[in-house]
Amino acid sequence: MANDQRHALYYEVQLTDEEKQDVEKLLGNNDWEAACVYIKNKETFISRGPGKPHLIPNPDLDPWR
Repeated sequence: MANDQRHALYYEVQLTDEEKQDVEKLLGNNDWEAACVYIKNKETFISRGPGKPHLIPNPDLDPWR
């Protein structure tokens, strides 16, 4: 009954040290969307739960914007 955007999303990803530095740099620059896309594009990305990772990031659905 709740919309898909409100379902919990759990994901894991294994990153090399270099990839971790890339993500930390994006986060340090407050580029949350790019960090999310970067992580989702990794082969080691695993998603579980009822949430749908293809729906994020979506600035139109972000209540904090």
